[in-house]
Amino acid sequence: MNDPRKVRIENVKSLLQEICHVAIATVNEDGSPHNTPVFAGISNDLRIFWASHPDSVHSQNIDRSERAFIVLFDSINKGEGLYINAAARKVSTEMFDEGLKVLNDTRTRRGRNIVAKDKFSDTTQVLYYAEPIELWVNAVERDQLDNIIRDYRFEVSLEDLKHVDGAGV
Repeated sequence: MNDPRKVRIENVKSLLQEICHVAIATVNEDGSPHNTPVFAGISNDLRIFWASHPDSVHSQNIDRSERAFIVLFDSINKGEGLYINAAARKVSTEMFDEGLKVLNDTRTRRGRNIVAKDKFSDTTQVLYYAEPIELWVNAVERDQLDNIIRDYRFEVSLEDLKHVDGAGV
């Protein structure tokens, strides 16, 4: 597999199985940026699920605009990353059990306690999800000493990354 694009996609598929914290960027009402790291679970179709307090800034921003930009990044190994422009919102009643299962499967794989369904309410914790609209994978150019001299992204399709084995990242 010498095609650099395919190598990067395979690396990101691996990243999706390993990374459980994502950075969620939203826009405040005054137009300023807001970024929050959250523990998340990712489904086979790349929907990202997380729980947050409804009064948190990112939750209020999502409730207002239903937009988010999400980054999964491995800063320790290869520096691989996945950038996601997404529609984000509270999980519907019909989707709640599925979303909670994805999140709890991830929590279990990470040795964390599961979150019981009765811990969620409109005033304590709310389950949110983001659905990808556009996706990019990062790539780097290095000098002869292996220092990164340029970082760039290229777009990938949802189909390139769907059906990752061991989903519920």
